[in-house]
Amino acid sequence: MDPNTFPTKGNLIAAKNSLKLATMGYGLMDKKRNILIRELMGLIDEAKGIQSEIDTVFKAAYEALQSANIELGINYVQEIGMSVPVDDTVKIKARSIMGTEIPLVQHQEKPMELAYGFNNTSEALDIARERFERVKELTIKLSMVENSAYRLANSIKKTQKRANALKNITIPHYEELSRSIANALEEKEREEEERRKRHEERRKRKEAEAAAAAAAEAAKKAEEEKKKAEEEERKRKEEEEKKKAEEERQRKEEEAKKAEEEKKKAEEEEARRKRHEERRKRKEAEAAAAAAAEAAREEEEKKKRKEERRKRREAEAAAAAEAAKKAEEEAKKKEAEANSGDWAAA
Repeated sequence: MDPNTFPTKGNLIAAKNSLKLATMGYGLMDKKRNILIRELMGLIDEAKGIQSEIDTVFKAAYEALQSANIELGINYVQEIGMSVPVDDTVKIKARSIMGTEIPLVQHQEKPMELAYGFNNTSEALDIARERFERVKELTIKLSMVENSAYRLANSIKKTQKRANALKNITIPHYEELSRSIANALEEKEREEEERRKRHEERRKRKEAEAAAAAAAEAAKKAEEEKKKAEEEERKRKEEEEKKKAEEERQRKEEEAKKAEEEKKKAEEEEARRKRHEERRKRKEAEAAAAAAAEAAREEEEKKKRKEERRKRREAEAAAAAEAAKKAEEEAKKKEAEANSGDWAAA
């Protein structure tokens, strides 16, 4: 049996940590797979474009080569082809995509240099050479893209296998292991709790028995002490009753004195309250009389002001009547004078 599967807290913590690590690894694998698939789809699209172009370029290049073979002869064209220098400008480097090394081909383009003379060749050979230069460039690109695509596909397959292994094997295994260890630990804790309870019950039972024996012994002693205490209590009660009777007599006398004093205080308080009430009523009566006198004075002043206004209006009316009478007399005088002048003129 694997020691790592024993139901211990250390194994439970280790299983949970492994489960967390496996879940994190699955997430990283899934991200890596998605990134690689995105890169692969881009390379596939690029390869399709290059493939469609290279078919056309290959066809045109072989047609031009066929024309050159017809004009110059196959053997002569092969001899000229052997004289073309090897292109050593192609360099291969590598770049990493999520840990996958893919080739990066670099080709430095140079102006085309002819390795043959113009005397014994034709234009068809120049066209074929130019078109095969284009074929070389496209072949370099296509080889780089296809090689990268193959490597990415293999890396995606490996990543998929690892992700599936984590998802379908490792993660379920650690989940089941964590669950089983947790259940076993819970069962152990329940058993331990049950044992503790039984031990506690036995301890309490023993303590109860010891307490009962001690209680019986104590009861016996208490009975003896109780008899002594009863006798002492009886004597003490007799003395206390005598003291209480004396204290009760004294208390009654003091209560009678207190009652008499309280009665006197109450009578004095009642007398003070009555005097205070009489003073309050007297002050209220005085305030009411003052208010009435003030109101009467104000009413008298109002009547005086009203009478003065009436007299002033009557005086103004009399003055106006007097002025109107004088004006009328003046008018009559003027009219009389005018009439007398008219009579004199007549």
